[in-house]
Amino acid sequence: QVIFHEAGKGGGALGTIFLRKTDGSAAVCLGEGYGQALSPDQKWVLAVTPTNPPRHLLIPTGAGEVTELKPAGIENIAPMGFAADSRRIILVANEPGHQARDYLFDPATSKLQPLTPEGIRGPVTPDGKFLAVRANGPNPQLISVDSGSPVREIKGLQDKDRPIQITADGADAFVANYNG
Repeated sequence: QVIFHEAGKGGGALGTIFLRKTDGSAAVCLGEGYGQALSPDQKWVLAVTPTNPPRHLLIPTGAGEVTELKPAGIENIAPMGFAADSRRIILVANEPGHQARDYLFDPATSKLQPLTPEGIRGPVTPDGKFLAVRANGPNPQLISVDSGSPVREIKGLQDKDRPIQITADGADAFVANYNG
């Protein structure tokens, strides 16, 4: 399955999120906003609405209620994806007066746990097990979401390359160089 959103006249003022199986069946409308991630178990969509302030939503792909995510004590929240359990959310945010970092947020308990030091952040793998971060040394590392410890270096990147996504098997990284 894939999530996508339609913007502009077809999607309405806030955009519309759809879920579609890859077998050619019709897309299913899930609600307003922009889809950020599909959970590993494919039962939830992480979404954001382009309102002021933005609303961060957890939308079920089947029956269920939409949940608004409201982690306390942080600002400038940007949901990135799901942890491997499809229950906890990985997001980038900052405490007031501090630099952004990656956090692990449990919507059921409102528990918020820092995953990286301040100023360090990176994308989550599609399976929700690892973050790709550039912390110490010249090469980015995959770090475990659950333990926070480095697993391995991502080699072959240039100095200004930034990982933007990791393949599902963790073997390859897509990168962008924003400085030329």
